[in-house]
Amino acid sequence: MYNFTGKFESKVDAKGRIVLPSGLLKQLPESQRRQFVVNIGLYKPCLELYSMDAWNQFMNRIRSLNQHDPEVEVFIDMVLGDASTLDLDTANRINIPRSLAAKASLASDAILMPGLNTYKIWSPEVYEQEMGSHSRSLRSELAKKFLSDGSSGTLSAGS
Repeated sequence: MYNFTGKFESKVDAKGRIVLPSGLLKQLPESQRRQFVVNIGLYKPCLELYSMDAWNQFMNRIRSLNQHDPEVEVFIDMVLGDASTLDLDTANRINIPRSLAAKASLASDAILMPGLNTYKIWSPEVYEQEMGSHSRSLRSELAKKFLSDGSSGTLSAGS
């Protein structure tokens, strides 16, 4: 949906507001820069920031699940119960609910990292614990595993 790039650092003020850097906002269409949904990361101990288009796409996938499956119902309750709609203020800030900030260990600083359809909001300390140990050699190994063309072991952009 989007081609997000760039790691950004931002401050978290006493009211839980985070400035969304202009470099991040410029990656979104103008129509998607005013309202967002924030939720707990599905796979990592961070928050995920969705544009409204990305959130609607995610919700369409949720709606396609079997609503009569008890596990699906629990999953939906967990995901939707933590989701919060946020408006961007005139200073390009979003106000992260305290309960979500606590679950992501956000205090005075935040790191915003691109995902495929979201930006992940990390506590710098948690980010370092989770991602700091990943070495350059691991990055190379994973690139070969997921991006190689299969014959020569080289990367193939066209695949």
